[in-house]
Amino acid sequence: MKNYFVLVAILLLVACATSTPDIPWRAGGGTLKKMSPAEVRACKAKKGKVKPGYIAETCVYPTKDAGKSCNDWNQCEAGCVAPEGAKQNDPVTGTCKNLAGAGGCTNWVDAGYATGKICSD
Repeated sequence: MKNYFVLVAILLLVACATSTPDIPWRAGGGTLKKMSPAEVRACKAKKGKVKPGYIAETCVYPTKDAGKSCNDWNQCEAGCVAPEGAKQNDPVTGTCKNLAGAGGCTNWVDAGYATGKICSD
């Protein structure tokens, strides 16, 4: 029984000493995966800005169809957004999202119905 407790103690010490992956939302910080210089140039060519995400940098850029009326996510460059106040499964007409690459929580339109808020990076 004594050996069992010694083994558990050793395993706990090893687990505490093992490095953890760099995840930015982890207490104490971490590092983001940086975009390459070529990716940054391509982002700027789209009039975009490099922004930190949860795991990696991302390019946030204006869409060409922002504000256009839509009934499904695939009708827009960055998705179709439900009107403010729409509840999940409400039949709706949405508008095309104004920024591509921007994370957050969005109430999308899928086949003419509000999805309810879905969050992404």
